[in-house]
Amino acid sequence: MKILKGYVRNHYRPKACMIENYVAEEIVKFYNEYLHNINPIGVPIDHTAVDKYGRGITSEKSHVVDINMLRQAHLYALCNSVIVDLYIEEHKEQL
Repeated sequence: MKILKGYVRNHYRPKACMIENYVAEEIVKFYNEYLHNINPIGVPIDHTAVDKYGRGITSEKSHVVDINMLRQAHLYALCNSVIVDLYIEEHKEQL
């Protein structure tokens, strides 16, 4: 609630003012994603967000998985999912 109270500029209509200022900040953040070469004015930098260019929060290393391991993991997920069993049974009935 403290964050929302920080958006109040007009104490006569605090709810409307909070919404207007919050939406204005969200619009600036939204356009900042598409125009990443600009410096936003008045918008604090979110240090907890994941880097837009693939670097994670906890590690700077990326893991590359070969296609066979990816297919094996995908097959494991499909075979061990209860939801998929319904579709398998339906497919067997159609055959």
